[in-house]
Amino acid sequence: MLTTFLTAAFAVLGLTAAALPVPFPQDPPAAAAPATPVAPLDEGARLNRLVELAALLQDTQLEAAPLATEAVRLAGFTIWDEDRTPLAEPLGAPRLGLAITDAELRAYSTMLRDGQRVQRDDLIAGIDVLYQQLGAEGSVRAFVLDWLRRGADSGNPSVRALTALLQALGNQHGGEAGRLDGDADVELDPLQALLMLRVLTEDLNTPLRRAIGRGEFAADAQTGTEKKKGPAVPAADGAWFEEPPGWAEDAYAGGITGLFGEVAGKIGEWGKSVSDGLGKANALMSIAKFIATYTFLRGEVTVALPGQPLVRTKDADPGEQRTLVARFWIDGTRVTDWLKEHRKLVALAGLDVDMPKTGPLKGIETEWDIKQSHVTTKTHLIQTVRGTPDISKIKSDENGEARITVEGCPQPVPLDPKKVMPLTKIVPIVVTPQVKGTEMQQDLVDAVTGAIGIKGGPSGWLTPVMEVLYRMKWKGGVHFDLHVLDWQSGESIGQGEITIRADGHRYTRTTAHTMSIARSLKFTDVQMTVVGAEPPPPLDPAVLKMMPATYREQMEKGFQQMAELAKQRAFYSSAPGQAEMHLQDREFSRGEGDGCVDANEETRTTRDGDATTVFGSEEAVISGCSFLVNCDLEQRTATLQLRMMTKVHEVTRIKNGARETQIESDGSMSIFDGLTLLPPFDKGIVIPLQETEIREMDACNYYGVVRVPFRFGPGDRYQGTALVSYSVTRKVTPKKEPKRPR
Repeated sequence: MLTTFLTAAFAVLGLTAAALPVPFPQDPPAAAAPATPVAPLDEGARLNRLVELAALLQDTQLEAAPLATEAVRLAGFTIWDEDRTPLAEPLGAPRLGLAITDAELRAYSTMLRDGQRVQRDDLIAGIDVLYQQLGAEGSVRAFVLDWLRRGADSGNPSVRALTALLQALGNQHGGEAGRLDGDADVELDPLQALLMLRVLTEDLNTPLRRAIGRGEFAADAQTGTEKKKGPAVPAADGAWFEEPPGWAEDAYAGGITGLFGEVAGKIGEWGKSVSDGLGKANALMSIAKFIATYTFLRGEVTVALPGQPLVRTKDADPGEQRTLVARFWIDGTRVTDWLKEHRKLVALAGLDVDMPKTGPLKGIETEWDIKQSHVTTKTHLIQTVRGTPDISKIKSDENGEARITVEGCPQPVPLDPKKVMPLTKIVPIVVTPQVKGTEMQQDLVDAVTGAIGIKGGPSGWLTPVMEVLYRMKWKGGVHFDLHVLDWQSGESIGQGEITIRADGHRYTRTTAHTMSIARSLKFTDVQMTVVGAEPPPPLDPAVLKMMPATYREQMEKGFQQMAELAKQRAFYSSAPGQAEMHLQDREFSRGEGDGCVDANEETRTTRDGDATTVFGSEEAVISGCSFLVNCDLEQRTATLQLRMMTKVHEVTRIKNGARETQIESDGSMSIFDGLTLLPPFDKGIVIPLQETEIREMDACNYYGVVRVPFRFGPGDRYQGTALVSYSVTRKVTPKKEPKRPR
């Protein structure tokens, strides 16, 4: 949890209660538009670029911050620095009237690449802390879900773009993670969380701080007591500004979630119960800043000698053991950068900071999440050794290191050593710093605020910030892949995968249509039957000379035919092995049809399907599972076929005014149903053949990957790309070393 990290991090930094002798200068006015206006993009190009950027952000070979910056500008945000000086204008019109800072984009891009996550409903629960302290009842959840469900057909192109970006980022997570607007909870990545936080906190904060500026319930800066009337809020250096700082431009009036109007309409009523309006405004302003302190935390996981891989046995005995070591520390350089960028925030909080230094996180509890099935242990590759304590509470030592020892799981069925094939597999592991000895919420808040060194007065707004962070339960840790050398019966083992993520949007003045596709088909550890001859050994010229001419001609012709046959090799799937397919498609339209459809009619369609099967079972036959690889060793190409059907449940909701109709149906679909593959893949998926010899395994690996473009949607108006990959590892006869003369 983030709160745990903050407790340890600020304790390491030695923060005290003395106020910093740093003035809190007057904030500049809201950013003005630059002299040279930016021409808005065509909406189709704008939305397509946002979808493309969501995918590029996942590529660790590319720098994340520039991609994130372009994305938020396309969504209508202005870029400021931490002093609220404008750095860049929106790339799409109209402007949202909200700003994201360059420091935030760097920090949240780092957290995105680190794989950090927060649950959508936990983020909402965190915002509810301050929403309810303003005097409101209930939750902001209804406002958030309504925005996510209806943002795609908003009358504001930038709201449509922002919603499209959030959905496109969610689609990159795969499966249910893309359904941001559903009742079921989903994970958000840090960039999604930042954008949603900026909208939600400013919809709450802007009406509040403007009321403070009007003196409706401004809090005294020295005592924190309520003041019914007052001209403005004093800054630490005696300067005055009309409102406490925020991240909205002067003209911002909400229009995204509906919360702005809710707060503006009831602020007078709620103000009667708000003891510190300025404190609440500062807390709302600062939530994203304190989440960004998670970039202080650094960590790594290593495998103690003899290192990777861990080798499983071929029988019912446990395999080799390996000790995994997770180390966490505070990166003093990152702390220094954060303090420089957020100096006004530090001054406002009244914090006194020692010189930051790098140091280990000692004595904290760590949670080890071994990413294996929670349904059955039959597919597990590793297990903790006997006597291992609860791996959700492994404490770090004086060096900030936490350890567990794992071993290879016994084989469910003993394997014949003469008939097995070696396979290298991956077990993902995530190690996260956890709560240390605190269960009650208030105890945790007190521990964190005490470690930071909060004093009375304006710094009191940090207490609700800590409560917000506690409710959010931000997840951040170290991701690590443990390599396991496993075994499987068979001479050739195949892996194959198709992944599809695509979004399409089309808007006109009177109509709207959006479509999102998230599909995957995966074949894992499939035994492959091979068809094709091995190349014949070379003919000995001396032997050929001794043969009669007729025999020599026949021999040479036969060897030539064998050589031709060896240029082609086919692999067909058989048992054992498993396959799984997942499909989640979404479609929305308004006012589209043959001219008879009401312009206000809205149609939403969802298609969901999931199937898992094993080769050799009746389900595999029914679902039409097949995996075929035809290799042309001369042309160096492989023609790939991956086939499987899954049952799909389709729900269509039609709304026209107050009348709503729901239609449900069941059917089946394959991975490419409804998609038109573009040339040359319309005639088959042909992949460049790559080949690697694995000498230590006496094996050869054929493999390849290709991007397959396709069109989809009504009239094939949208375009997407499928990622298709395969590998076949086959046993080969080890080459005999020539005998050395004695």
